[in-house]
Amino acid sequence: MQELVGVTSVLIPLYNHERFIGETLDSLLASDCSKIELIISDDASSDRSVQVASDWLARHGSKFRRTSLFAGKSNRGITASLNTMIEAATGEFITLLASDDMLPGDAVDMQRDYLLAHTDVDFLFVNCTIIDMEGRPIKQRAAGPFMSGLLSLRLFALLNMLFNWSVIWSRLFGRRRKFLKFGRYIEEHCLEDRWSALKIMNSRRFAYLGSIGYLYRYRGAQAHPAISSDAARRDFHDTERRLHAEARGLLYFLLWIRRLPFRTNRGKWPCRNVN
Repeated sequence: MQELVGVTSVLIPLYNHERFIGETLDSLLASDCSKIELIISDDASSDRSVQVASDWLARHGSKFRRTSLFAGKSNRGITASLNTMIEAATGEFITLLASDDMLPGDAVDMQRDYLLAHTDVDFLFVNCTIIDMEGRPIKQRAAGPFMSGLLSLRLFALLNMLFNWSVIWSRLFGRRRKFLKFGRYIEEHCLEDRWSALKIMNSRRFAYLGSIGYLYRYRGAQAHPAISSDAARRDFHDTERRLHAEARGLLYFLLWIRRLPFRTNRGKWPCRNVN
């Protein structure tokens, strides 16, 4: 299918977020919807998530350049859902939006316009506001002015992402064709964001914007009840192990340093699928 020039494919992996998905979708309406391809993939939700999303699209879908809703019959996990949506996306740009989070009014337009004006940048990270269950701000800026100034330096951004992981690195906005070159998400992983952040850092064609481009809903342990801290840590380590071989320059060296604590374990990292 022909690429939609100037259009952003917004991908929303949906699972048991009946309470939030309407508000999430509403947050897109302040953007130029005619330049948005909206793709939603439900991962066999047990609540009314699909019905709420379907009803919303019936009311507002005509405002968008294109819309798609995939309703899975079995639970495959977020990485499989993302791979399905990426294969279906046709926009020039691509971004991910969790089905319980939101976007500020100009987020899509701001990031698209930045990439259109900066051909040497393929991917963007942005500052975010952390909100509570009711959508009220908990922290207006995840990175304050001083930290944002430091994050504009690529070296500091790389160090911060590797050793001080935060919500800033969990979201992406980028050129779809460039993202496709990374390959598919690792579907046996329960988390996706460490993989994409490392891939982006390795490309060296990224920038950080201090402007608020995301509203992240903090839900504590309720956010991922099926994912234990051990499983998340295992996926982190497995992602780093896999990407270490393809990493270049400083990233290769830093990933080697992160591997040092595990070298006493016969050179293995404490994660599954490592022989």
